[in-house]
Amino acid sequence: MSDAINKRLVAKQTTSTTTFSIAIDATKVSQLLEISTAFKAIMGGAHPHHLISTIDLDSPTIKNILDKREHLEEAIDIASEVKVAFMVFQKPPPGVSPIVIISARPQSNNECSSFTADIMNAADFVTRQFPSTSFVNFAVDGVSLETKDVMTTICNFLGGRCNFTGAVDNKHNVKNDRYQLIGGSGVPIVGKYVADVDLIRQAGVPEDLFIVKDFASDKKVEELFSYGTMKKIEDAMIDGRAIGLIEDYGALAVTMLFLRIHLHAMNARLEVSQCRAMYLWMSMI
Repeated sequence: MSDAINKRLVAKQTTSTTTFSIAIDATKVSQLLEISTAFKAIMGGAHPHHLISTIDLDSPTIKNILDKREHLEEAIDIASEVKVAFMVFQKPPPGVSPIVIISARPQSNNECSSFTADIMNAADFVTRQFPSTSFVNFAVDGVSLETKDVMTTICNFLGGRCNFTGAVDNKHNVKNDRYQLIGGSGVPIVGKYVADVDLIRQAGVPEDLFIVKDFASDKKVEELFSYGTMKKIEDAMIDGRAIGLIEDYGALAVTMLFLRIHLHAMNARLEVSQCRAMYLWMSMI
């Protein structure tokens, strides 16, 4: 972080404040252990087994680690994603990138860790070393432990205990609402009609859209509440492939429509702000 800030302060050659934010997200990786000759290590495990040095290991030991997935009598979890943190600078000098990757953590899917809190503390500490630098906010997916990090930071900001705030991604609310509709823990209703979510299954909608494995995926929630999905259910009702009351299909369609409106309100940057606010209120009602 210090190097990234120093580089931009020197390049700007002004006394103006250098402002930056931090974004944190995970990207999928192949799930396998392999030997890296460049780093002289076994890579592919989830933290803290993400970089096992092979310098002092003999061939049988290395083969045992790769085959049995254990090291020093500890099981090695294979990383399914890498969580990456990067700084985003506002108005960088000409020829200087506004984005710098500062840290990464191999982990299992949506794993809970102190990664976000550690990055925030480091950014806050570094900012105090550079009076002409301002750390504005950080953004995360908002799943599991990250939600607590965001809530804690917002409360600290409002209470005057820190100078930065936190935010979740712009599809987070609908990702949460999705399972209240399709999760099966309750019966969603609109007035006296039931939103018949089984019509989604009967219509042949891809299973991974309504049996969610990756809760942080943007693409899945967009596809579920899309025109294509609603059209597929409608066609299945007309063809007789999906069986249910037309009223219950109407309740499902209306619910999906307003969740789509919520997505539009959060993501349509060129939409008039008054309309976006109206769409949000409509979707909550």
